[in-house]
Amino acid sequence: MNYEDQSEKPKDNGDEQDSVPNNPPKPLGMNTDEVAPSNPEPFSDAYGPVENSYPAEPRQSKLTFKRSAILIAIMIISYQMVALGIGIYFGLDLFFGENEELPLNYYLVNNTVGIVWFFVFLFVVLQDIYRHDLIPSDLFKWDLEIFLRYIPTVILYFIPCAVFVASISFIIPGTELGMADGNPIVMALIFISAVILAPIIEEMIFRGYLQTAMLDEFKRPRERIVVNGMLFAAAHMFILVALVSAFPYYIFVLGFLFAKLYDETRSILPGILLHALNNLLVFCIDVYKTFQDTGGIVV
Repeated sequence: MNYEDQSEKPKDNGDEQDSVPNNPPKPLGMNTDEVAPSNPEPFSDAYGPVENSYPAEPRQSKLTFKRSAILIAIMIISYQMVALGIGIYFGLDLFFGENEELPLNYYLVNNTVGIVWFFVFLFVVLQDIYRHDLIPSDLFKWDLEIFLRYIPTVILYFIPCAVFVASISFIIPGTELGMADGNPIVMALIFISAVILAPIIEEMIFRGYLQTAMLDEFKRPRERIVVNGMLFAAAHMFILVALVSAFPYYIFVLGFLFAKLYDETRSILPGILLHALNNLLVFCIDVYKTFQDTGGIVV
């Protein structure tokens, strides 16, 4: 008689079928009564499929709104304190000296510090992004195809902004950017800071960095866009200026439009274009008003 070890006998088909669970686990987030689709869609966050927008949820969730907002606030307040100190230092001559206006060195120092601060600000934000194991390109999205497709939308947004800026600029005397009576070096520094660096770096920080961090805190796009616009406006002024000027409300509208473009496209390029067009218009108006007062470039 052949005594075979029953434990070595292969299981029959019935045993194989019994080993397979009748109810396979459902994908996360599905109710037990739902049927899993045969071809499930890729995971999507608030901006659409992750593969076309942001990194997967575990990496993205590490970037929190509270931490990002506090970091931005610290950087902005520190710059405002430095700018205030520069103004007080050079402004002493207005009270104790014979000068009737701020000296040229004030404008040179103030604009140079502003340019340096932009790069320091961006460096700090990039370090925080890398610290959270994120890739900057996932947040900023330099998508040229989307940019070209949204150029008509940007122009449509810019037209009413241009009308408002032109109207209010010629009602309010003086220049907004401070041209130092048309000094070419100061004007060049202002152009680099306001027209080139500010649109690029501010969109990277307030949209790519901050607005991404707002995803978990503000689920609805409208809330996210409004809050981002409010924070953008608050970052551009002291409290006293906010109470007496109409520009904070206009800056909020601009911030709202920038955030809306980013929410729709997941790219910072359309916002950079609108931002640069607005700042270029302000710069050109200030140059025109300066030349009207001085009769040309003052060397």
